[in-house]
Parts: sequence; structure tokens; C-alpha cells
Amino acid sequence: MRMGRKHLPKRPRAVEEIIQRARSERTASLDLSDQKLSALPDSVRELPHLKALYLDDNNLLHLPEWLGTLRNLQHLAWGGTS
Repeated sequence: MRMGRKHLPKRPRAVEEIIQRARSERTASLDLSDQKLSALPDSVRELPHLKALYLDDNNLLHLPEWLGTLRNLQHLAWGGTS
């Protein structure tokens, strides 16, 4: 299940609430697209089951090195950033 913009309303849901729900449901896919992020929240590192991460259309200039520790991550979408 892909969480974020298609399954959860973007507002008033905070990004941390979306991540918390993904953690509790052990969601394999997380969509944080179009959230105006300038940095990837550290709480994403607490999602070891994550297989797909969507970060399109944010303000991310770089990704943290710890992203490589998510061993199950197979797909990363990071396009359309400002």
C-alpha cells in the first residue's frame, strides 16, 4: 500500500503522522511527495521494512547517508525537486 498523497489527506496530516502510521502498519511504500520537505525526516530511518520511498516535488537538495541503511529499499523516486 502506498501511503501519503493518495491514501491520506496531505493536510492537516503532518509528515510525522504519515511516517508514524507507516511504522505502525509496517507499510512497504511511503509517499512523501509534494510535502515541501527541505530535509528527509530522521524518523524515516525507523522504517526498515520500507521498499519504496517517493520524495518527488520537495525542496530536497541532498539525501542523508543513513538512507543506505534501509536494506529493503528497492525504489526511490526523487524527481522534480526545487
